Amino acid sequence: MKKIIVLIIMLMIVLVHTDIDASTAKKIDLKTKEDEVNIVFLKLRNSTSLLIDEIDHSKLFFLKYENNKGVGKALDIFSAEPEIFWMKNSSGYIDNLYIQKSKYILIKINDYNLCIVEDEKEAKDCDFIYLLSLNEVFTVDKKTTAVFYDENIPDDYLSEINESWIESHIVSLESFTILKLNKEEYTILVVPLANK
Repeated sequence: MKKIIVLIIMLMIVLVHTDIDASTAKKIDLKTKEDEVNIVFLKLRNSTSLLIDEIDHSKLFFLKYENNKGVGKALDIFSAEPEIFWMKNSSGYIDNLYIQKSKYILIKINDYNLCIVEDEKEAKDCDFIYLLSLNEVFTVDKKTTAVFYDENIPDDYLSEINESWIESHIVSLESFTILKLNKEEYTILVVPLANK
């Protein structure tokens, strides 16, 4: 019983100290500060995208797209009116971001590298990795801090990630995963969806 009470107290402390005002995803205020970038992994039934929010503007990059069903509602939750980009057509500098394409997409943000990987077995020089799909076991680089992966990726392909000390998070239809970056630190928050 004491362990449960301690756990509840710790959870309450963590929730009080987060920068997001939401117990469930009805409305989320990202509270983006100066020199901070928030990256929201938006996994919807008909699209997968990244909402990149800075203090004075935001951008939505579509990674996979069938139609825009649900996108407007998701953007309303974040009170965002972003510029919209197709990742496959984006490269070079876009405001404070730099996008480079090779075997995978590399996005340079605030001295961090976010790599978006699809069907590759490794990615180098990435602080954060978003695995959209895999067709074999993914090899983890020593520089990687955290891995985000699509909920449909088989566990067998994630074995090296799961056996390492690297932080890993599922990007699913059931929640919003948010990566907050500034020059000194990062924070990862997962906010469950409200009534679907």
